[in-house]
Amino acid sequence: MGTAERIEAIRAFLEENEYEPKVKRNGVVRFKNADMTMFVQTDAEDETFYRIGLPDFWPLETEKEKERAPRVMHDTMARENAIKLLTVNGDTWCVIEAFHPTAQDLLTVLKDDIRRIMHGVTSFAQGILRDGDENSEQDREDR
Repeated sequence: MGTAERIEAIRAFLEENEYEPKVKRNGVVRFKNADMTMFVQTDAEDETFYRIGLPDFWPLETEKEKERAPRVMHDTMARENAIKLLTVNGDTWCVIEAFHPTAQDLLTVLKDDIRRIMHGVTSFAQGILRDGDENSEQDREDR
């Protein structure tokens, strides 16, 4: 199965599961989940590779958050299976990268990967808030 067919299989699966996917010109499939935009990306060079992620889910706005984030990210990744947390331009991303020989193999785990990412995001948010003092937590609630 080529890259285009793989992307179409991902798009069709997400549509069947009511995620309202959109395929961008670069082949990235974007879709909504819990009012957040996630993405699925494949690689034309290696058809077995895929990445799913939720970008920009937690902006690191205060110095305390920037200081705490690496430890909270590390702790979250140690507890959660498969996810990677990273910062990109002051924002927090959650991704899963994997290799699946066929599109069908990928589709069998796609829903679980969406769930894993959302659980990782929740776990990170709880950790960053739990480690904050009352003032920074109140500031976050006021946003």
